[in-house]
Amino acid sequence: MLTDQTCIVSEDVSLEGETIELPINDDSVSNLWNTTRHDASHSDGSGPAKIGVMVVADGETDQYILPVHMALTELTEESSKRYAKLVGSKTF
Repeated sequence: MLTDQTCIVSEDVSLEGETIELPINDDSVSNLWNTTRHDASHSDGSGPAKIGVMVVADGETDQYILPVHMALTELTEESSKRYAKLVGSKTF
């Protein structure tokens, strides 16, 4: 999502268990990165975004909005490619 909570891309994922790890789809991150964002850095495109998660358990639905910062990975000697990465808090 953009910081104003405009949904740019969504994906339905069905997971079960007491705790879950949400997979992050690289294509979804690329779509968000390539969207014109008013709060993105003009020099490299980094900036804030949000991930929305809807959890359905025992017939009840809860929605969580997780703020993240999108940034480019650093170039290394092993790789000449840069990828968007998401950095966020572990608390919500």
